[in-house]
Amino acid sequence: MKITTLLVFTFIAALVIFVVGMFLVTDYKVVRSSEKTTQEVVANETSNETVQQVFLKVSSCGDKKCEASERCDFATFTTGCVEDCSYTCPQKVIISSHVSDMRSMDEAFVCNDSTCTQMSNNDFLFKGSSAIKTFLVNIGELRSNGLTANFFCSDKADPAVRATRNGDVASGVMFNSYFTTDHLQTVELDGNQFGKNKADFFITLTPTSDFSGSPEFYCYLTFAGEEPLQQKLNIKVTQ
Repeated sequence: MKITTLLVFTFIAALVIFVVGMFLVTDYKVVRSSEKTTQEVVANETSNETVQQVFLKVSSCGDKKCEASERCDFATFTTGCVEDCSYTCPQKVIISSHVSDMRSMDEAFVCNDSTCTQMSNNDFLFKGSSAIKTFLVNIGELRSNGLTANFFCSDKADPAVRATRNGDVASGVMFNSYFTTDHLQTVELDGNQFGKNKADFFITLTPTSDFSGSPEFYCYLTFAGEEPLQQKLNIKVTQ
């Protein structure tokens, strides 16, 4: 009887200890879970503060500190904050068939008058004296200095017959090239923010008294500057 009573009391004590232990463990988990939730909230608040600080930093044009995000945007070639950084985009000269229509270089050359017929991109037919023109445009912000143009034209039937300088005659055709109607050999283009960032260019072919037949020429044009540009033209001349 005494042994049975002892076993009952032992079982009851063990059961009480188990129940109390489970309560303590559950309470600990609740406390830890609460702490974790609190930590996450604090972390999120800190993250939001960081985002706000970054946003304010990016939007701080005028604080007299030139940040990387305020410098040149090479997608648009404009400075993000001129007030803090001044103009930072380098010169960038492109060839365009029209100053307000920035086409690819393959579509950049057009006839200057009705004596010329454009057969396709960079392929022209002259019926007598005529010219091909294009525009050079500085879409950057810094000035482009000392832009020059050179040509190398050779007769398709006889490549040894060529013209490389103004006034040269090849197969009875005189060649000349120049910038603007003032016949300049060198031009300087301001940054796009100043407006004086464009110059037209012409290459002329004029039959001389010795002209005969219908010679066809390959002409390579090179515009030398900070970033040289080159384009090939095909020009056929008839009377």
